[in-house]
Amino acid sequence: MLAPQPAPDCDYKEPEAATADPTVWARLKLDYERQCYRKAEAAARERLEQMQTSLRKCGDRPACATGPSERGSPDRR
Repeated sequence: MLAPQPAPDCDYKEPEAATADPTVWARLKLDYERQCYRKAEAAARERLEQMQTSLRKCGDRPACATGPSERGSPDRR
């Protein structure tokens, strides 16, 4: 959850259609990219909300604060 997320790949990679009006093509490309960034932002907000909810449930319990690998470690002192 805390690992940095890669930047969204929202560049429209299709070649420009030779038959399309350049103005219409530019608008379609911009609309695609705008929707892509909007979805990526919504996904980032969802991850943040999940993390905040999880932290609220933990409260001040130390077992919640450590990662799963640390909790079960037999040699932990």
